[in-house]
Amino acid sequence: MRRDVAAGSLAVGVVAVCFIVRSVVQAAMALGQEIPVIPGLFSLRYVRNPGAAFGLFAAAPAKFRLPFFLGMSYRIR
Repeated sequence: MRRDVAAGSLAVGVVAVCFIVRSVVQAAMALGQEIPVIPGLFSLRYVRNPGAAFGLFAAAPAKFRLPFFLGMSYRIR
């Protein structure tokens, strides 16, 4: 049970950090803006990805994506 609580707490923390970072980026950066972190090696660029990982199903309507990914999550479980 302690392990489940720890895993759940970690998941909630990761989601919270994700939402905070997204809010800061949306407020501070313009779409397409790039900020070099290590010049010539690593930079951050603000883009929007309506799909899943790597833009999977990005062109599909939301009414298709949501049931598909919920169904896959349930099936994989």
